[in-house]
Amino acid sequence: MSRLRHVLPAFVALGGALLLSACSGSPARYPVNLDVPAVIPTSVPDNPPPHGFDVESGAQIYMIKCVGCHGTFGRGDGPQAGGIRAQGKQVADLVAKAPTADPATWYRLVGAGNIANLMPGFSGSLNQQERWDVTQYALSLARTRIDSGDGTLVYSLANRTPGGSAPAGLTVTLHAYVGNGQAFTRTAVTDGQGVAVFHGLAARESIFYQAETLYGGGRFFSEPQQITSTNKSAAVGLPVFETTSDPGVLSISAYQFVVEGVTEGAISVIEAYAFQNTSERAFVAADSRNDAPRSISVAYPTGAENLQFDGAGLGDRFLRDGALLRDMDAVLPGAQASVVMLYDLPYRGGTRIERRMTAPVKRWEVIVPDSDLRAAGLQDLGAEAIPGAGITMRRFAPAGTTLAAGQSVQFNLEGQPRAARITALATDPRLIGVGFILFAIALAVAYVLLARARWGSAAAPTRESLLAELAALDDAHAAGKVVGKRYASRREALLRALRQVWVT
Repeated sequence: MSRLRHVLPAFVALGGALLLSACSGSPARYPVNLDVPAVIPTSVPDNPPPHGFDVESGAQIYMIKCVGCHGTFGRGDGPQAGGIRAQGKQVADLVAKAPTADPATWYRLVGAGNIANLMPGFSGSLNQQERWDVTQYALSLARTRIDSGDGTLVYSLANRTPGGSAPAGLTVTLHAYVGNGQAFTRTAVTDGQGVAVFHGLAARESIFYQAETLYGGGRFFSEPQQITSTNKSAAVGLPVFETTSDPGVLSISAYQFVVEGVTEGAISVIEAYAFQNTSERAFVAADSRNDAPRSISVAYPTGAENLQFDGAGLGDRFLRDGALLRDMDAVLPGAQASVVMLYDLPYRGGTRIERRMTAPVKRWEVIVPDSDLRAAGLQDLGAEAIPGAGITMRRFAPAGTTLAAGQSVQFNLEGQPRAARITALATDPRLIGVGFILFAIALAVAYVLLARARWGSAAAPTRESLLAELAALDDAHAAGKVVGKRYASRREALLRALRQVWVT
């Protein structure tokens, strides 16, 4: 899953880019038509958009909601299109239809859907402005794709290790992100002064750029950068460090095992690590190379189902290596590297939890919903309400919280409460108390995406409820939280149910 490292996940969570569902699919590369003027209807619509047309906003919505069926370039060749056509349905080629399309008709279609071709409507998940924006972007796909412009970014590699020199001849990869998806990449090589220059970039407020390079077996990133129509060039630093593989510089400053949901046969877990590097060099693993970077590792959760990560996951940041999950990003000097995993574990009345630690642990605790669920053998630190959220969580910790590398977090989880889950986080992720849960944003984002996919309404399904659940499932899939067979089987079940209620 493409991601803008370090900054954008929080920006997305708190900036409103968790836009609900898609037709849909995982974030993908798609044409950056952001320099194309909006297509203006030939007649004034009955319900004009409140603030004019915003094609940049429409591009982000399209990527989340439409690319799965209509495809990157609007040709009707998205990853889900084949399955839809196999059922005798149609997926529109937007590029072919756009020149003769009526914008108002497309706007109404976005809201109402076309159930005959298994297209859900989005009137419940997109407001009027958003529906117009995505309509205008879809119409713009018939024009020339533009992923270039007159912007320039100059990256200066700076070796932050005392006595280190700026490396020459390194390949720098520039990632361009729109929303939470990667739009395109470019590469350049640093000159003798450690400078890499990228010309011809699109200067748009909706695009974030981030540079990456490999040095000494470590993978390093710049801060995200924007260039706009009023500021079309920027000089940006790209820090690198000499590296060390000394395990003595690494520790886990905090570890938390959070039970965020309980059902009759399973618990939903958020497991969070905060690794700390105390040296003046970036930490990489002893076997790390530029063509195969490796750094910290955590034990693979035995018995886990539906394993996902907050942010980038397997294949992007993490690799599975036997019983370990290995991080490919270097841990910077004095910096904290977080690893947040989300998964389900089978559970009926009790289970033994053992998690082997790969570095010394300074503090660890267990957090569960305040219910009959308990972490037996640990000290009960009491229940705490998350202010303003109506949620109460109970904390447990051992008498001695430190562990040596190779030792395990061990406790018995006991009790079988009625199905419980954290529900108010979906209202406002910022309601979580600061310091109460170590990775507040990660927990909030994970819950908002997963809960909407895991639990549907207990009432008899209706067209509206099934369409809403389908939209929520596609949203979670677009964010990489529900994938593979689990996503495909659940979506097919919803479509079958939708077809049944539609004809009754």
